[in-house]
Amino acid sequence: MRQSIRALGWTVTISTLILFAFLASAVYSIFQIALMDQGIRMGEMRTEFKDGSLKLSMPIEINNTGYYEINEFRITTTLE
Repeated sequence: MRQSIRALGWTVTISTLILFAFLASAVYSIFQIALMDQGIRMGEMRTEFKDGSLKLSMPIEINNTGYYEINEFRITTTLE
């Protein structure tokens, strides 16, 4: 019984260390993108009015210099 509790303790400790290492690298990557000179740029806002709907669009360009890949990033808002 003591050996299984000891093994469980080691497993929890190692898992916690791995989790904190991942979180630290993710936060560091976010700061690299946000604080980089050309990390995040916003384009011109475009307006489209069609069938009673107003569509506002503004492109956002992200220069990913972090450790993790960003495949698609989209925020959509519709006003009617």
